[in-house]
Amino acid sequence: MDSRWVFDTPVTSPVLSPKKQRLYDFPAEEVPLAELSGELEVVVAKRSAEVMNWQLFSTTLIVLVVAATASLATNRVSEILFLALGAYLLVRGVTSSMVSNILAPGHGPFGFVARRFVEWMNFPTIDSAAQLLSPKDGEAVLEIGSAEGRGLRAILHLCKPGKLYAIETSAAALQALRANPALATVETHGGDARSLSFLPKQSIDKILAVNVIYFWEPLADYLAEVRRVLRPGGTCVLVAKFHLVAGTRDPWSSTLSNPFIHTDLSKVQAALKEAGFSVKTQHVKLGTWLYDYQALVCKMDS
Repeated sequence: MDSRWVFDTPVTSPVLSPKKQRLYDFPAEEVPLAELSGELEVVVAKRSAEVMNWQLFSTTLIVLVVAATASLATNRVSEILFLALGAYLLVRGVTSSMVSNILAPGHGPFGFVARRFVEWMNFPTIDSAAQLLSPKDGEAVLEIGSAEGRGLRAILHLCKPGKLYAIETSAAALQALRANPALATVETHGGDARSLSFLPKQSIDKILAVNVIYFWEPLADYLAEVRRVLRPGGTCVLVAKFHLVAGTRDPWSSTLSNPFIHTDLSKVQAALKEAGFSVKTQHVKLGTWLYDYQALVCKMDS
């Protein structure tokens, strides 16, 4: 393995441009693999801040140069064109920062806005998905990508689980989870669902994952880990809004790569079946296309 590497998490997805990936590179010896689960949120927060600062600095510099040039223009048409270019570049920079923070919201202003935006876009979806999961008293339940805990609160409202786990990549969201007294019984972990090393084999009855499957790359590795921890007869509900995320792009990427990798429902269904799950797909309507979602109800053979 090369001496330098990049976290394989949504915030450092392989689809990021080379410039962004370099900001996340660091020597492997700085954070030994065995200690990742305890320190991941700190490293992710640091790297997210570096990316955001670079985006804001570069955007501001370009806008200032364009504005200065426009102020010297004597031709009214040229002035309007320069100002339009500045506005376009500003929108690009803001959009890029928002995309990065939607994947793993940070502590800064863009992270705050992203967390509020994601919560507004998903609260009816999450409540509905928790009901679809139908957790029972005494069951061991895991939520992947818990954000600030809407799904966890919904699960606790529906039942008294024997054990409730949460895994989250965002340091800011993880901090909010751990500070919420209503979630004091939840065992929270910072990290990526590609490795659920804190869970023994076949230890979970129900798994809920809302709007995270797009970023699971390579998908087969994540599904294998879900299968490993799920008990025979267990259920995993994967919730997605494929109709909203297809074509979402990071405008600062030199290759215009798509951070939402898995947005084809049929391909995701095929991957789940190949991983050994039986899959039932439900198209859930909640009154508006913003809240409507597709639920992939995955079962393990008893």
